[in-house]
Order: sequence, then structure tokens, then C-alpha cells
Amino acid sequence: MFWPPVIIPADKEWQLLSFYNLAEAHILAATRYRHNVPFPAVRNAIANLVSRYPQASVHPLLSQDFYTNGVGLFIKTIEETVDISREQLSLKMIMDMFLERVIRDDDDNPFKVFPIVPGVEQKVISMTFRVSSSRPVIDGTGVQVAVISGRHNAGEAPESIAEDFDIPVEKIRTAIEYAEWKKAKAA
Repeated sequence: MFWPPVIIPADKEWQLLSFYNLAEAHILAATRYRHNVPFPAVRNAIANLVSRYPQASVHPLLSQDFYTNGVGLFIKTIEETVDISREQLSLKMIMDMFLERVIRDDDDNPFKVFPIVPGVEQKVISMTFRVSSSRPVIDGTGVQVAVISGRHNAGEAPESIAEDFDIPVEKIRTAIEYAEWKKAKAA
């Protein structure tokens, strides 16, 4: 059975992703892996959202602030709370918002994503539109996580790296942990 893609690549011919696609992928990952929302509920939510709000068809995962109870996706409107996964009104309690890690500009477009780092709640690592080609960096510095990781893998101590970049050693350690977690996840 064929299912249409949940995220539409910016360049369909070359299958290239835009920063908005990256932000959508972050939201999808948070929905699936942090909040355990079943994929059919996500797919239904997107279809219902696009049907109800046609202007959401280009980047549906960026068009609303979503809430979840771990079973479905919800949006809050001024008039009502809608269980968008099943396209019906819901009295279920609205759960935590995972979009808090997607930062939007004054025009409501996403420009920065703080990926979820296991065991780290603070926002240390970010991917920012037009900063280091949207690669993970230590937020506010532009220093790529890959550079920190590479120096650490070459045997350099976190304290030495922190001193060279004038970045707190805790942030350097978080960058190293993030890189190691991503590498283990990819293996």
C-alpha cells in the first residue's frame, strides 16, 4: 500500500529538504518518539488539518501549535479544543506542548530548532536558519557540534575546547554527549 509522504521535500525533483522541512522533521520526531503518538494518528491529524485549514497544506506540521496526550494530536482555537487526529471535539486534558523547542520569528515562521537531547532539558544545542547551514551548533555561538566532537574524538579534553572557544565546559560536554548520542542512534 502506498502512503503519501508526511513531509513534502522543498525540492521534489532532487528530494532536497529546506529549513522548514527540518523543523517539520523535528516536530514529527518529537510527536512520535518523545510523546509516543501512533503514526496513523499523526497521518490522520495532518489530513484533517489540511481539510479543515487549507492554508496549512504547504507545511501542516508548522501551521499550528500542537498538543498531545500521547494518543492523538490537538490544536487549540479560540472557540474550541479540537482533537485533530480524529476530527472531533474533545474534552481530554491538553498535554504539554512540544513546539516549545521550535522558535518562530515575528512572521510566525520557524527559524530555530532546539533538538531534544536525552537527559538535557536546557536548550544548549540549536539548528538555526542561515547559521552553519542549519547544522547543530552550541546555541548563540555558531560553533558546530561536529567541530567540538571532532576535537574531543582526537583526544582533546572538554576543558581545553571550552577555553579555546570561550564557552562554558558544561555546554561543551552537552555538545559531545549530543554527538555521541546521534552517532549511536545512527549505528
